[in-house]
Amino acid sequence: MTDEKTHGARDAMQRALFAGRAARACLDEMNTALEGALETTREQGVYSALQDAAPLDPHRREHRPGRRAKLAADPELRAFVEARLGTMTFDQIADAVADTFPPDRRVRRSAIHDWWGRHQKRT
Repeated sequence: MTDEKTHGARDAMQRALFAGRAARACLDEMNTALEGALETTREQGVYSALQDAAPLDPHRREHRPGRRAKLAADPELRAFVEARLGTMTFDQIADAVADTFPPDRRVRRSAIHDWWGRHQKRT
């Protein structure tokens, strides 16, 4: 083997060794965290840990697929839209929502129409 090939192989082996050490450190951290969680569970008991869990979302409780619609999840947004349903078009409501709410809480005309269609069937 030439010196270049020897150095290349040595460098590759060193990189693999460093990667292995880093992976081992991550595994050690995970092991420590799991041991701590197990000890906490032993101390508190399994049932007390389950009782402290957050309540289940109604959408998930009904075993509905996908994520919950913004209008179903946000009461303030839903009230805003419901207050305008009889007097404005879906496009006008969507524009009013865009003017009033931040981008992560906005809904478009199609979402308003879909929610309205589902809501109309229930009443």
